[in-house]
Order: sequence, then C-alpha cells, then structure tokens
Amino acid sequence: MHCNMKTIVVSMALLLTSFSSFAQPDERREKIEAQFVAFVTQKLDLTSEEAQQFWPIFNEYEDKMKEIRDQKHDLMEQGKKEDATDKDIEALLNKNFELRQQELDLEKEYNSKFLSVLPARKVGKLYMAREQFKRMLMERLRSGEARREEERGPPRRRP
Repeated sequence: MHCNMKTIVVSMALLLTSFSSFAQPDERREKIEAQFVAFVTQKLDLTSEEAQQFWPIFNEYEDKMKEIRDQKHDLMEQGKKEDATDKDIEALLNKNFELRQQELDLEKEYNSKFLSVLPARKVGKLYMAREQFKRMLMERLRSGEARREEERGPPRRRP
C-alpha cells in the first residue's frame, strides 16, 4: 500500500480535530499546529523529501519568531503600567521598532533558507497559505463566538 506524506499529515490532522472538544490549551495549540502542517503541506504540494528538508527549517524560524513576539508582548505589558513616564514609553516604542526590524531581518534570512530547499513558486505559496490559514482560524473563532452568543440568548435586563 502506497501512502504519500500529504495523506499521512492530513490524516493526522483530521484525527486530532476529532478530539478537539477535549483539548486543553496546550493540546489545542498542538492541534492547530498539526492542522497548519497539513494545510501547508497540501497547499504547497510538498513531496516527502521537500517536507523533510523544509519543516525543520520552518520550525526553527517559528521558534525564533516566537521569541521576538514574546519580547513584544512583554513590552506591551510594560507600557500598560500607570507609573510609566514619557521617557519610559519612548524607550518602549524604540525597542518595539527594533523588534519589528528583527522580525523583518529574520523573515529575509529564512526566506533564503526556504529557497534553498524549495522552488520559489512553493515559497510564494507558503506565504499565501500562512495568510489563508490565519484567516480560516479567525473565521472559526468568530463563528464560534457567534454560536456561543446564540446559545446564551439575548442579554437579560435587570428589573
């Protein structure tokens, strides 16, 4: 029996999806990551050889981007402090610009790495697939919120 990488990845994502109602936050994140891998693998039509070369590079990229995003989140928390002075806020704004530049530099660095293992057409599809996946997640979030609102019914007024 012949199974290709896409079939295996998509099957794993579907299996994880079926257990979503029992998922804790970390499990939910893992489920979304598995769905992302399946989605991108399918959209890029990755061969098993391409997938073996691409995913470790992509995961390394995501880990480094997460470090920067975490720093940006910390900056936002610092900016919420009531006792922050204008000088403090200005320093936070400048640090935010530095972090955004680090993100751009990292994207450029990893774009070259992606191109070293995938044709340019597939790298271009990667960026489109990431945006499609984000929109799909946001839509699921919105529809889930709307469904919960409907289940709760109209807001109750106090007498």
